[in-house]
Amino acid sequence: MHTLKILLLAGVMLPALSNAQAPDKKGGKAPPPLPGYTRTIISPGIDGLMDKVLYYAADKPGKNPLLIFLHGAGGHKADITKLRSPFAEGCSRNALVCDVIRPQSQKGWSAQSVDQLLDYMIANYEIDENRIYVAGYSMGGAGTWTYAFEGSHDIAAFVPIASGASRTGKIHEKWDIERVKDKPVWMFHGDQDTVVPYANAKESADLISAINPKFKFTVFEGVGHKSFSLPFRNEELYTWVLAQSLNGKK
Repeated sequence: MHTLKILLLAGVMLPALSNAQAPDKKGGKAPPPLPGYTRTIISPGIDGLMDKVLYYAADKPGKNPLLIFLHGAGGHKADITKLRSPFAEGCSRNALVCDVIRPQSQKGWSAQSVDQLLDYMIANYEIDENRIYVAGYSMGGAGTWTYAFEGSHDIAAFVPIASGASRTGKIHEKWDIERVKDKPVWMFHGDQDTVVPYANAKESADLISAINPKFKFTVFEGVGHKSFSLPFRNEELYTWVLAQSLNGKK
């Protein structure tokens, strides 16, 4: 397992984050244009999801990779007209191409709803089906794990942040981790997280790493549950995600 521990010390300057990288909140201003991307709001009409979905479409013509980001509890309260995408911002900053969607859900994330949303995107937009990615924070991280084990689409990589099978549930106790033994997964967690206990996450991470050479685990030392923004400060995240493909082609 590739395990990276990051120590955040008081007084050390860290890259400033835009509103897109802060936890979802009401209010704020409508986001400015993002170079290389067109921001729209679509209404796929998916069972179990709220009507509107934020869509950052890369301006590059042809079939592009797609990342779906699943928010944490309370994210459904955010004004979607003012939301931004930290992953799309990172791709733009690094001159990388990836469509990004941010759906909203009031009751958690089911594999069936995510399946329907991916079906809709593939049917209505030019999506590279070999390069579809699922990421999420907290409740959305649990949704990421749920889709890894229960989803119908073959996903190229997963990025769960501050998550387990549930707040207290262990991934390896709920699902057969052999199902992700060949999947690229980059897991992030704060070692002071008591909402989704770090000890539970690490126990699952150790077991997955023993069978999956493509598994990465980054630990934020001294950080609790509110680690939403931290993975997006890591510029390697964007190149790593977009390097993952079902057919080995970028």
